[in-house]
Amino acid sequence: MRKALHAHLPPTVAHTYGPVLMSNARTQILDILDDPDIHQKHEKRYSASVVMALAYGKKAGGHDDPDVRAVNRCLVRLGVNLRPGLWKIPGYLDELREGHREELALFKKYLGIV
Repeated sequence: MRKALHAHLPPTVAHTYGPVLMSNARTQILDILDDPDIHQKHEKRYSASVVMALAYGKKAGGHDDPDVRAVNRCLVRLGVNLRPGLWKIPGYLDELREGHREELALFKKYLGIV
């Protein structure tokens, strides 16, 4: 799975990301101006939108888009899993496996589209 994604995202094509980043940044700024009280949700939508656009070519919806929520859960899970020693907590590996299944289902869904 990782090899399939990385084959299409080498550093040599990073210069082509500009339009995707600018489009999502523009949307984010307008969202913040429109509703600044939920700026953290706008940030989460932005990061999920960039991931989905670059990896799968999918334009994400708003904060309530199920795929945006799924990508954000993956990003939160990644941040949590980077903490050292967490694997020693009883039951943690079960939670990790469940998260892995969710991520695989999401990524396979879009790999079939790409």
